[in-house]
Amino acid sequence: MNLMFTCFLIGKMPEHYWVFITVKSYFYLFFTWNQRCKKKTNLLFMFEFCWVSCHVMLIYLTSGYVDGVLNLNKNPLTFSKNVFYGFWGLANGPFALAIVWSNHALVLHSMKSMTAAFIHISPCTLAWALRWYSPKVMNAWPGVFDLPDPSSNNESFLQIFVPSIVFYSVWVIGYFVFVLFLGRKHGLPDS
Repeated sequence: MNLMFTCFLIGKMPEHYWVFITVKSYFYLFFTWNQRCKKKTNLLFMFEFCWVSCHVMLIYLTSGYVDGVLNLNKNPLTFSKNVFYGFWGLANGPFALAIVWSNHALVLHSMKSMTAAFIHISPCTLAWALRWYSPKVMNAWPGVFDLPDPSSNNESFLQIFVPSIVFYSVWVIGYFVFVLFLGRKHGLPDS
């Protein structure tokens, strides 16, 4: 049912797809944090690139929703072209490759499997909907997004992928420092 509704929504009403992804992100991330905190296992996996990026995507979407719905006019993250280009580059780079290269199975009755599939597939479909249906999105949700016009293809490779590379570099440095100084103390005991 979830898969059918997702396909229907992205096909029929792509301008509202981002709201659906925001709600699903809260659901799947809450479920994952809840499961991992209960068992105290695999908690450090939440610092991996895909999970961190999914949390950042949720912050990006939530900032636009809160600002747009409450009419705060504070220029949320969704008004930054660099943030959008960074999201676009990550969604069509590492996340798109992870769908192909990773060994994720789409088991519809397994929340763990659906969550893993969601965090890798949803950025790609969301970036597609926001980029190629940006006029519809901005008309349906005025004051929430400032997206590039799909009819003008004047973005360069560097405009799109430099913000992605900067985000990845910041994550890699933070992850390296975390694993080197803190994370290794939470792993297997020294022998």
